[in-house]
Amino acid sequence: MKTVGYHAIIEMEGIDRKKLDDIRFVKNLVKRLKVEAKFEIVGEKYHKFKPQGLTSVALIASSHFSVHTWPEHGYVAIDLYTCDRKSKFEKGIKIILEEFKPKRFYIEILKRGRFVIERKKFEKLKIKSKI
Repeated sequence: MKTVGYHAIIEMEGIDRKKLDDIRFVKNLVKRLKVEAKFEIVGEKYHKFKPQGLTSVALIASSHFSVHTWPEHGYVAIDLYTCDRKSKFEKGIKIILEEFKPKRFYIEILKRGRFVIERKKFEKLKIKSKI
């Protein structure tokens, strides 16, 4: 099956702690993703923790972008998932790295939809749902 989207799980550390505790910084990052990567942002939510840290999610018409920070560790965890063109996805990752300027980072990229099993093959596995 052709992939239905790309999902990046991004971990970065060695980041300026002020950035990781600044909602305005993350809002500006979302604006940059909208303008430069051409993501259609359909909703945004931000939450500031006390004494530090934040979490945010931006709903993209084609999926989502989430940020979770731990300023005390200089660490951020990000998800970027889009069903858009691969070039837009790659541009989004580039922007994220440019903005956070991590000393170290790890990115795992998943091609979503590649593990879809035909119903007949799935039924042969005889897996029972607990739901």
